[in-house]
Amino acid sequence: MKKIDPNKLPEILTPEIITILVEIAMEFPKKNDDWQIISKILIERNQLNLILDIVEKYKDDEREKKWNSLSKDSQIEELRKREESLKDKKFSGNMGEEEVILEKNRKPKLP
Repeated sequence: MKKIDPNKLPEILTPEIITILVEIAMEFPKKNDDWQIISKILIERNQLNLILDIVEKYKDDEREKKWNSLSKDSQIEELRKREESLKDKKFSGNMGEEEVILEKNRKPKLP
């Protein structure tokens, strides 16, 4: 994978530079702090969303490819697992909401 020196990041992003930036953004785990520096520069230039939109599109395409590669039975099983995992989740309010804090701290009344 090609790298870009944050100090030499051009003002005008060519398709080649965009491709390299997308690869750097998607790199996990990050091998150095270059993306952090580059992303700050891109924010200042209002160019970061361009890169992140491409990253999101790529990730969506990858998820779709993975889903389409599953058999119908596997897709059904995957949907069942998702529904099952959501069924067990209970929303107990937003942290810091006074009502939630009071409710959790309230002791049951003794008869």
